[in-house]
Amino acid sequence: TTAGGTNYNNIIGSKVKFNGNYFYNRFNPVTASRTSRQYVLPDSTYFYNAASSGDVLNSNQRANFVIDYVIDSVNSLKISPSFSYQRSSSHTNSTYENLSDLMQKSIGGRSNYLASATGYNLANDIIYRHRFAKRGRTLSVSLNTKFNDNSGTSDLESVNEFYRNNLLTRTDSLNQHSMLNNDQKGYTARAVYTEPVLKNALLELSASNSSTRSVSDKSTYDYNGITKSYDILNDGLSNNYKNLYGTTQAGFRMRVQKRKYSYAVGASWQNASLEGTIISGVKDSVITKSFVNLLPNAQFRYQFSRFKNLSLNYRSYTSQPAASQLQPVPDNSDPLNIKLGNPGLKQEFANSIQLSYSGVNP
Repeated sequence: TTAGGTNYNNIIGSKVKFNGNYFYNRFNPVTASRTSRQYVLPDSTYFYNAASSGDVLNSNQRANFVIDYVIDSVNSLKISPSFSYQRSSSHTNSTYENLSDLMQKSIGGRSNYLASATGYNLANDIIYRHRFAKRGRTLSVSLNTKFNDNSGTSDLESVNEFYRNNLLTRTDSLNQHSMLNNDQKGYTARAVYTEPVLKNALLELSASNSSTRSVSDKSTYDYNGITKSYDILNDGLSNNYKNLYGTTQAGFRMRVQKRKYSYAVGASWQNASLEGTIISGVKDSVITKSFVNLLPNAQFRYQFSRFKNLSLNYRSYTSQPAASQLQPVPDNSDPLNIKLGNPGLKQEFANSIQLSYSGVNP
């Protein structure tokens, strides 16, 4: 592993604070592994053994900036752009076999898999904040945008031998070249208003809207022995998937501040919609789903002293399936364990609880 970075901070004039940082990371693990599994089925059992070696190289560069502009005594603007660029490559050699419950070989094979990819991520946060004359009354409006693009190629060569009663019955082979491109664009717009309602208490109202468009395009070509090139399109392993995911959310939270402790309790209503278009061969299909959720949240913080505090945070959230998880294209990089995207996946609903203690001795 090789990593390094630099930070820069400056105050420009009397109204602008600037922060920037750059970081580079290079990770090159070389691995060797052996795997033994037993599969227990309702009517039978079988064993799987494999040995593999891999050489992976990942490099990443990222830059982040924060510009905080104080417009006047009651208005401010904060802009936070970020950019990252990644390159990766991997080479894996594997040998594997399936054995019956009587330890008779049913399948044996070997594979050679190479892959490389590049990608970039560009994001930007813009937050405008306004403080009204009444203490505790504020308004903030934010816009987050993101652009991701990843593309790569892979090559797979494998030979599989099939046995019956330990006798070789047939041999099958693969020699394929694949190209994959993933593209994602999205935004989130949010507004938050706070109003003092009781002594030491604030009511927070929020509303947001977001939309994310993902495109995953995979083309796989089989090797043509006549032309000595990869020019035979494999329809079963080629697919184009477009996914549009949007949410509308509205919520409230009550925040209470005491001398030794503070707490907040709230909930959000969320309406999410998912629309996906699958283009595979000559068949097109559309997936349309909608979800309605109530997302509670809570926070508690106790201040033992100026330098010691305890905090407890609870939140619930949802995550949409990625295009690669929904795309019904087989992943045969491991020929005996082929994975397939599932267009019927629902969104993920998660609950998170975090307890933390901080103590500083200056």
